[in-house]
Amino acid sequence: MENIRFISTTYVQPQNQIDHQFTKLELTPCDVQLLLVETIQKGLLFHKPDKQSLKLIEHLKASFSRTLDIFYPLAGRLAVTENEDDNTTSFSLDCNGAGAEFVHAAADGVTVADILDPVLVPDNIVYSLFLMNGVLNYEGKSKPLLAVQVTDLVDGIFIGMTMNHSVGDGTCFWNFFNTWSEISRSGTSTMAKPIFGREFLDGIIHLPIRIPFFQYLNPEDKVVLPMPSLKQRVFHFRKEKIAALKSKANAQMATCKISSLQALMGHLWVSITRARGLISSATEDAVSQEITKYIVIVGMRQRLHVPLSDQYLGNAVLFVTATTTVGELLQGGLGFAAMEPNKVIALQTEQEVKTFLEGFVENPSLPKGSAVMKSNSLITGSSPRFDVYGNDFCWGRPVAVRSGSGNKVDGKLTVFAGACLWSETLQALAEDEEFMQKSTSSLPPVLLEQRMFHFSKENIAGIKAKANSQMGTSKISSLQALLGHLWLSIARAECHSSGTDQETKYKVLVGMRQRLKPPLPDQYLRNAVLFGVVKSTVGNLVEQGLGWAAWEMSRMVASQTEQEVKKFLEDWMESPQVTNIRGVANRILLTGSSPRFNVYGNDFGWGRPVAVRSGAGNKYDGKLTVFPGAEEGNIEFEACLSSETLQALAEDAEFMDSVTNVRASQLLHRIELTPWDLTRMKFSYMQKGLLFHKYHSSEKELADGIFISCSVNHSVVDDTSFWHFLNTWS
Repeated sequence: MENIRFISTTYVQPQNQIDHQFTKLELTPCDVQLLLVETIQKGLLFHKPDKQSLKLIEHLKASFSRTLDIFYPLAGRLAVTENEDDNTTSFSLDCNGAGAEFVHAAADGVTVADILDPVLVPDNIVYSLFLMNGVLNYEGKSKPLLAVQVTDLVDGIFIGMTMNHSVGDGTCFWNFFNTWSEISRSGTSTMAKPIFGREFLDGIIHLPIRIPFFQYLNPEDKVVLPMPSLKQRVFHFRKEKIAALKSKANAQMATCKISSLQALMGHLWVSITRARGLISSATEDAVSQEITKYIVIVGMRQRLHVPLSDQYLGNAVLFVTATTTVGELLQGGLGFAAMEPNKVIALQTEQEVKTFLEGFVENPSLPKGSAVMKSNSLITGSSPRFDVYGNDFCWGRPVAVRSGSGNKVDGKLTVFAGACLWSETLQALAEDEEFMQKSTSSLPPVLLEQRMFHFSKENIAGIKAKANSQMGTSKISSLQALLGHLWLSIARAECHSSGTDQETKYKVLVGMRQRLKPPLPDQYLRNAVLFGVVKSTVGNLVEQGLGWAAWEMSRMVASQTEQEVKKFLEDWMESPQVTNIRGVANRILLTGSSPRFNVYGNDFGWGRPVAVRSGAGNKYDGKLTVFPGAEEGNIEFEACLSSETLQALAEDAEFMDSVTNVRASQLLHRIELTPWDLTRMKFSYMQKGLLFHKYHSSEKELADGIFISCSVNHSVVDDTSFWHFLNTWS
């Protein structure tokens, strides 16, 4: 890619090269079998850090070196021994500390959206974010075993890591990534140290492995990048849909043994085989006998009598294959397709592992990457168990994971990242309604939608009266009753997918101005709010009902005293916590803004607005923004929820009966930010806008109206200040 500009290249060595227990590690059969395939290439996409680029690079480089202290064999090289006594070749890992490659680059003009937004993965961009494209693992005798490229984007950063696959598997890869990010973030690592010894093979086989007639590949035999006709697309499957696939597969086969991943693999196997069009006119009498295979990479760590630790540095995987005919697969459907991988995986016992190891020593087999895959086959690597999104280097969690060009063939399905298939197959999948119904397709992983819910003052009064009556009190306010009503209704809407034991939380922004002595004026131009939280299990909330939910809100708000405010400020100064709104967990609702703001009084000279809407800032599943209604006493909620939850709410007669259908006819040189302000450093800008009927002017306008939007840095002002500005402007 022409946009990539290489800024610096460094060979990073472990900081401490003494007291290393091992100077040489023999490659095992699981390692040797991968010598003629390509490296592991995975990378993480982040939003742009606040740190200056060069300081950040030095920080990452230093923490990378400290991580190599722990994983010191990865700073070495492969060593080759030619055994003249029997004309064989042996490979080992020489822990010589030669160094890992660290490259700082820039992708000029490339944004985060350029990587995330296209339906198909933009390979021309993504592949350029990795080093050692096309390198085979045996080349580790002269090339680094580990290489990192840190690439600056316009508004983000991409950390792409390449690891020689003959010295470690996916577990090792992500152990290194996790350790590096933790050291970068906190200065130390709490993870268990890697294990380098090969003692688990004692009594089974002898090392080193002797490979007869090993031949190095000619440069012209190497394929540097996947063929252009291969395309990639990321398919996201929500846990609710995975659970439904698992349930359906087990029901069809009258079993409970099929796992979530096996059900998903079966679903993909059937869908891709159908999309490949292998049977153009399938009937009961004309069934294709063409063979189709699904190759699954199975971990062997837990299959040994004494389990092999996840910290073991080396490969510990086997390739197993489920085989059937195209006709049997399509006729058998999901249950049959999921059961076939289940059966071959269940066969991988400790005895099978020993048989593989002993057989490999007798007759080493080193397949080339492309030779592993046959026509009409699929292969799945990686694992959903790897801690990918926990890699926070000190500026926030990654927003996406992508893989490089290594080992990309038609039918390669990486379980967390995407599918690599012929472009015609991907197009057919996109047109397969049954498949796409199970996939939420492109970003975001949860399909979010928004809807305005309008509540008349009469309905609000009814909800308030009901809540107070149920609790034998008069302290529950109109807003607290309405918040309780929303919390209960959304929990009820999500109850079937989440289960009654799932915890649910509601965070509410509580104003602090009137809780201080003396009170802080509303004209104070800064943040003055705290997050208050109520929580329950879904089952308890639904059982207790409206009054209890509203009373929990009331108690939480009442607990926010001046003393609590002071405690928050003092604690924050001791241990500052910057909230990352993108990391809000599932089943947490959050309400911001206030029905007290003078929203509909903003008349700029041609009449009052007819509606208020907010922008994309700080939107996630569960964000409920409250506004006053256009008519006095009414309240509006802008609900940002999953499409399934919104649909369930729309079908909830009790909830919809409460909803009203509405149609619209002094500068300072420097000011220090407070803890309230600083907690929002990682928030998006606050975005609100007003919709008006048509106004005749030379300015750009809508066909029959005008929309005025305003974006303000949330670390400078809160909602009160926002609407004061807009009120003053109008």
